[in-house]
Amino acid sequence: MFALIALLPIFGGSDDDVTKIPVDKRIAYTNQLADRFSGPNAWEHYRDALASQVNTFDLSGADWDSPRAKGLWHVSSNMQALAECERWTTAESGAIHELLNANRNTLNFLAKAAQRQRFFRPLPDNAGRLHKAVTDPGEVASLLGLAKLMLLAANDHALKGDWDLAYMWNTRVHHMANQLYQQVHTFNQFEAMRVETLACRQTLCFLRRNVPESLKGLIERVATGRDRRCPDELNERAEDLWEWDWIEAWHEWARDPAQHPGLSDMIEMHVGEDDDPLVLKAERVMRDLFDGFQYKSAADLREAIRGTTIEEEWRIHCRVIGAYKRWNSRPFHDAWRHVEQFERECCDLMKMSPALSMFGCGPMMTSDPPLATRSVEILYDGVRISAAVLDYKHRHGRLPSDLDQLTPGFIDKLPDDPFSGGPYVYRVVDDGADFVLYSVWTDQTDRGGKRTDEMRVDGDFVIWPPRPSPRDE
Repeated sequence: MFALIALLPIFGGSDDDVTKIPVDKRIAYTNQLADRFSGPNAWEHYRDALASQVNTFDLSGADWDSPRAKGLWHVSSNMQALAECERWTTAESGAIHELLNANRNTLNFLAKAAQRQRFFRPLPDNAGRLHKAVTDPGEVASLLGLAKLMLLAANDHALKGDWDLAYMWNTRVHHMANQLYQQVHTFNQFEAMRVETLACRQTLCFLRRNVPESLKGLIERVATGRDRRCPDELNERAEDLWEWDWIEAWHEWARDPAQHPGLSDMIEMHVGEDDDPLVLKAERVMRDLFDGFQYKSAADLREAIRGTTIEEEWRIHCRVIGAYKRWNSRPFHDAWRHVEQFERECCDLMKMSPALSMFGCGPMMTSDPPLATRSVEILYDGVRISAAVLDYKHRHGRLPSDLDQLTPGFIDKLPDDPFSGGPYVYRVVDDGADFVLYSVWTDQTDRGGKRTDEMRVDGDFVIWPPRPSPRDE
């Protein structure tokens, strides 16, 4: 369900008439959009890795309260870079080594995948409708699990002091993110962003603990394949096609719910009642997250959908896209000052369309996706700037007094903080021994490096120093 929600396309919009592509051609058309590079396909190795992967739950056994099981659970559920975790206990270390040993074949496949730049994961033709083909949360969780396995291997080498291998494995996670960005659809971009976030955070932690001799070489390896990411126009075309397919499916459901039982299940998450306390709790969480759902029953929604046409809902979708494009055409720091107005405009439009309004509206449906994109950009900028600062220190024996000293010898061009429109905040601290680097983040106010890891709260997005990492002892 959450994976499907993350998919709701608000970035689409193109001149191509996707409304003319019949249902039985949509998956093939989307695959054609995504399969645009030549050469060996990395997906073959990822597929083999998924087939051979030994899941943490398979190793935990029945005793879920044991230190070993808790250690594996910690690894599986951790959404921060593993180098940022607290110090591993003896039980956790044993469980981690068991996990890595059990996945030696999987790691071999992942090493081979990282050597390739082309990535094409075809959507399954047997899925029927396009929206079903691109909403497999299990597959995304598995691919994210592969990334975390590589991060775990990197961190294991780091704890042993084998930094060349540690950086090598971490670079492979960066390559995986760049490969995943080649696929079209917001769903794939969301998946790639999570992988890149983990890779950037762990790279920063590694730089804090051990600076490699060739920092420029490291950044060049991290950047390999970034120029092959999915162009916006292809992503927009695929998103428009997905949205048309989605609206059509809901109109089919309104005529005959038996055609789409999965859509009926979604409605139950909003309006259904259940005696199971866990189900009731999940429903309350959904309603809190996606407020504004305006229908009291599935019958009310069916009546609303039957009272409109696919073409009318499509025109509303296009108006939402127009609102986003107008907002996003400004420099982001200026656009963000008007984010509440943008959210209200989008929500008012979405409520006019039964298919678009079914999840409610608010930040998660409007401005959170571009906010998440900027957070990944900040982390990647931070890796580049931090490496340049450390390279400067290595050559000059001291930290630069300001970031301008890094150009052009250590970094070609300084990136701007998307939330200030100006440079990232940089200061030398501890009598020249260390530095701080951060974005002013969503409140667009410099709070002196007050750290926040939350969305939309007062505080700064601190890049350096990264959060504490486990010691080598």
